[in-house]
Amino acid sequence: MEDKKNIDLLLTFQGKSVAVETNPYNTIERFIEETKKQAKENPDKLFNMPELDKGDNPLHYRLTRVKNGKNEILKSKNKQNENQTLDDYGVKDGDELIIVVIPKAG
Repeated sequence: MEDKKNIDLLLTFQGKSVAVETNPYNTIERFIEETKKQAKENPDKLFNMPELDKGDNPLHYRLTRVKNGKNEILKSKNKQNENQTLDDYGVKDGDELIIVVIPKAG
């Protein structure tokens, strides 16, 4: 059975870093959605994560990780693309994750 212990991460967006605690078995999508919700409720504590860019185009958020001093896009250890968790990406306690904005075509 999976250990449901939360992990501590350093989450960075647009130069601001905050410590967060999360379940490693949350999907990446759920983690980002929860972060966006918390950011909307308390942007002074977290970040301002807008839904749209200045041209009213929708924004999509992805995660990269700092590893050996370099940023790397998270790549899953499993081959399926749906329901991938932080654990599937090898995210561990103490990792630094960086939120990257990816504009979507409107």
